[in-house]
Amino acid sequence: MNLSIEEYLNKQGIYPAKRYNTYGMYYSFFHKEKTPSLKVDYKKDVYFDFSTNQGGNLTTLKKLLGDNITNFNNISPPKIKTVNTKLKNQIFRVQNLKNRSLIDYLNERKITKEIYDKYCYEVDYGYYENYPRKAIAFMNNKGGFELRSTQFKGCIYHKSITTIFNQSDDTYIFEGFIDFLSHKILFPLKNDNYIILNSTNQATKAIDFINQSKNTYCYLDNDEAANICMKYLQENSISKITDMRFTYKDYNDLNDYLMNKN
Repeated sequence: MNLSIEEYLNKQGIYPAKRYNTYGMYYSFFHKEKTPSLKVDYKKDVYFDFSTNQGGNLTTLKKLLGDNITNFNNISPPKIKTVNTKLKNQIFRVQNLKNRSLIDYLNERKITKEIYDKYCYEVDYGYYENYPRKAIAFMNNKGGFELRSTQFKGCIYHKSITTIFNQSDDTYIFEGFIDFLSHKILFPLKNDNYIILNSTNQATKAIDFINQSKNTYCYLDNDEAANICMKYLQENSISKITDMRFTYKDYNDLNDYLMNKN
């Protein structure tokens, strides 16, 4: 039975300083070092020493080292550190907003408690449950969450649009949920249909919903991506679509208008 490089090294008492799912990082066989520089790919059964810029297969390694390798760095099995590279971002807890920094983030954008309590959540998320990060969360139609904090802006789980249907003839479209919340503050008595794209690249998913309305009003950002999105919506829907950006043409978006209006 042919030995792999990993098995060969184990027989010589040489073990990785760090072991990942498909490869291990070893200290060089040729000199003492503080940071492991030799990679053994367990799937391809090859090695490469970044400190000497040399590599090869087991035959190559044996020719260089023979059957007696000097263990310069004294790495033994108890010191092996396995690192899981298949960790996924996930949500560990969903609750009402309580975190002070997240509330401050919304307050700075003039989003009131009455509004964020109705539409937003606070989530603990990340790779490790014992060390979670916190973010404001807004749910989409596929059960995914749009996340916002001072450090992060993105989506977890499935990316999609968010729709809120109130059996109205009018539909309002927003690029992101902060703009939707801003509209609810600016027009508190309105109770129409709403589409939050959660990204302009999700616009295709909104067409069927738009076509159920007589009138559609778009509150997108004032940038080129929104221009392209606006053109797509107008060309691919049967609803009468009105671009509402003229009402905040001197601002980046509707929330920027809310924050800076007199």
